[in-house]
Amino acid sequence: MSKRTTWDLEITKTLWPIVEYWASRTGYREVSRSGDTQRTYQKGYGILMAPTMLLVSNAGTTVHLEAWIRVPPLNQMASLFILPKEMGIEAGGIRLILPREIARDDMDDLVEVLTAT
Repeated sequence: MSKRTTWDLEITKTLWPIVEYWASRTGYREVSRSGDTQRTYQKGYGILMAPTMLLVSNAGTTVHLEAWIRVPPLNQMASLFILPKEMGIEAGGIRLILPREIARDDMDDLVEVLTAT
């Protein structure tokens, strides 16, 4: 399973207002920004459940999304280091099933909003 799940989309809409609205609706908060071309969002704090991370990059009409589950060191130790530091959100496997399922639902929603005409 790859460390990050990615999408590349072509859109004609103004990106950031859509992403900001989606983030506020789904519980993501911006944790870093690189100019007006890249932002990173996080859902959760990693106390009870590993947080979901989302990187959004904008280059003209092309939007690149990367989603992953960030596994805190305490969770890694508790799993005897079976869990990696990062894990993609694809379906399949038995590790981090619930966080990955929630993240997939969130990302499906974002992709649908970005690609709707």
